[in-house]
Amino acid sequence: MSETARASNPSPPAARRHWWWLLLATVLVQALMFVSYPLGTGIHNDNEAAQRYLMSEYAAGNFQVGNVRYNTGYALVVSPFKVLTDRLGRLAERSLLLIHLLAYSTIPFMVYDMLRRRFDPTTALVSALLVLIDPFGLQWAHFQLPGWLIALGIVWVLWLAQLAWDASVRRRLLLVGLAACGLGVLSFARFNFAPLAAVYGLSFLLWRHIPRLQRLALTALVAACSGAVLAAYILLIHIPSTGTSTLSCTAGATLVASLPEKGFPIRASNGPQSAHYARLLTLEAAGSTDFYGATYPLWQNPGPWVTEAERAAFFAQPFGEPQENIAIVFPAALYWHLGPCAADGLLYEVYLEAVASDLPRLLLEILKAVALMLVQHPTESTFPPMYLDH
Repeated sequence: MSETARASNPSPPAARRHWWWLLLATVLVQALMFVSYPLGTGIHNDNEAAQRYLMSEYAAGNFQVGNVRYNTGYALVVSPFKVLTDRLGRLAERSLLLIHLLAYSTIPFMVYDMLRRRFDPTTALVSALLVLIDPFGLQWAHFQLPGWLIALGIVWVLWLAQLAWDASVRRRLLLVGLAACGLGVLSFARFNFAPLAAVYGLSFLLWRHIPRLQRLALTALVAACSGAVLAAYILLIHIPSTGTSTLSCTAGATLVASLPEKGFPIRASNGPQSAHYARLLTLEAAGSTDFYGATYPLWQNPGPWVTEAERAAFFAQPFGEPQENIAIVFPAALYWHLGPCAADGLLYEVYLEAVASDLPRLLLEILKAVALMLVQHPTESTFPPMYLDH
């Protein structure tokens, strides 16, 4: 750590005063949230129900619950606490929420500790208080979803890196190794977090205050530890459960659902795959093709979810008259009869055909959506709100 950074650290009395102020504010804010809102509310009831299903499987000792839709890392981490709290009867839900809040409440303290080491104590305290009352952060721990665990993990690994900055070589390796293992867990709690884990590892190459060999060792350590955790999940849970190394078969559906907010129409004339998709939507399924609810176990099967006879009968139908303008739907029947991975692959092609005519506009719309997210302006057309009931 530089002399400037050392000088900016608060004196012990100031540090104690700040810790107490932050502790008091945290207790007041989180206590108000705890008594005001239950666990598992909002607009993500189906995804939360899926996480509860996964946790129940882990609690029963069944670790073969990998699938191609729902990330299982959150359920794996939280399930031991759910097992403990379930023994409390009527207090089970509130007790699990309390554990969520206690874990998530450590974020402002880690933020304060990082910034007081790097900047002045007032900046650190104000930043920590702003993090504490962040409207997105306040709600996350009330959902049984990976969001709050990801946020906690990101701050935790950054905090460990800050502690490693001026540590001894041996302690630095230990701290970065712990952070790297956390990155591995976060990567299978949210697979799209893996590229950020790579950025984290590469950032150690910028630590000019340590020898180059140490920088390379830290980057290699992050790759080895985080990669080993993710690989262990893939080899021990995901592949035995699903029979495929494909980690997710929902990206295409998510991309297609984002087209209207970006102003891209989905037309049969966009390309051959779009025309094929429009024709397939005219076919009718003979039985129920629920996309949610009882399908949680079915996502372990990346192939068709119907019998071969049902599949043949579905595709033996004559195509109806396809619509030129295709309404946004999650084609549940196609997931059942094609299989989730084949259906999602088709939707991905539909997305590519829709945006192919105006790639600069696509980039502009993506940047606009990211900007709105960063300033926390979640409009219905750009970033769906996740707020708890007012």
